[in-house]
Amino acid sequence: MDKFVAFLNQKGIYSRQNPKINHDLFTVFSHTDEAKIWLKPCDAFDWDQQMLKKIRPFFQNVNVLSIEDYILSKLARTDRSSIDISDIINLLIANKKKIDWNYLNYRLNWMELLDDFKKIIKGFEMDYNTNSNNFSKEILEKFEAETKKKD
Repeated sequence: MDKFVAFLNQKGIYSRQNPKINHDLFTVFSHTDEAKIWLKPCDAFDWDQQMLKKIRPFFQNVNVLSIEDYILSKLARTDRSSIDISDIINLLIANKKKIDWNYLNYRLNWMELLDDFKKIIKGFEMDYNTNSNNFSKEILEKFEAETKKKD
């Protein structure tokens, strides 16, 4: 764990905590972002073969969820809060060109979270209708294109 934390520090990622391998999670931050690092599977989120195929190595035996599954992990929380919704929105904006929309749509349907996700997408529709922001348009177009494929 000490090597992992030192590696994060070299990348400009820090923690105010002193994480131990037996902890459930710890929080890290950089100049602009904050994230939780789960050391054990979290919440009621199911870990399955599709998810395991998308996991990426990060450091030695430390792996990172795909952006799509990270979004789903926030959406699937039994205690989902407004902070989780805000995180999802920020993840969509920051990763709009990296998201595998086909995989995200598949996972949303598989986890029966598509309706919940559509409520979040509504926020982009309202923003786009009000401000005509390019990032809202891009996200809406990608989501709608993938949704239409399934219809």
